[in-house]
Amino acid sequence: MVTLVRHCPNAVAYEVLVSESQGYEVTRHEGREMARWRIHELRKALEPDPKKPRFIITVRGSGYRLAL
Repeated sequence: MVTLVRHCPNAVAYEVLVSESQGYEVTRHEGREMARWRIHELRKALEPDPKKPRFIITVRGSGYRLAL
């Protein structure tokens, strides 16, 4: 969440999310797989309807962005 806030309102690439939050480098594919679960958990906690996110937006093929 901190990484999304720091980069708000810009999109954050999957590998940047993992690098800044976990501290190690990954490929885009690895980053996507690792970030998905965390984003899923964040959406469950923050979104009124996680299936229709308003705050954590998926940027297809790139990553995620925080919309405030």
